[in-house]
Amino acid sequence: MVYLGCAIAFILVIALMVLRGRTSKIGLVILGCCLASAAWAAASAFSDAQSVALLAVFDDVRLSAWLLFAVALVTLRAGDGSGLGRFYFFGAILFCGAAIANDGQLLVLNPTAGGLYTSQLLALASGLLLSAC
Repeated sequence: MVYLGCAIAFILVIALMVLRGRTSKIGLVILGCCLASAAWAAASAFSDAQSVALLAVFDDVRLSAWLLFAVALVTLRAGDGSGLGRFYFFGAILFCGAAIANDGQLLVLNPTAGGLYTSQLLALASGLLLSAC
């Protein structure tokens, strides 16, 4: 029931942003993050015990979207001219891609697998670090 409420809340945020009419580039990225979060919450609300690996992929996509958004805001806006911000951003893209690919591979190999894998723990840790900042 909580996940269904979460999905509805993200859908309402998306609807409010779209109805506003003027969406900036950052607003479009936030819409994408909200869409990923709504899809994850809806999948979690209607899942059963057999779809743990699929939910891990949804969770990785959701966490990756928000992580990339935060890294982009922090690093690309710095504008120090060193290019270090782009390095961090592309590193975050590679990290998120590896986490999603790893869980995708686990989904193909064993769709009913349970438990947390390294990529899930790293994605979760990065999400926790992000929320602490």
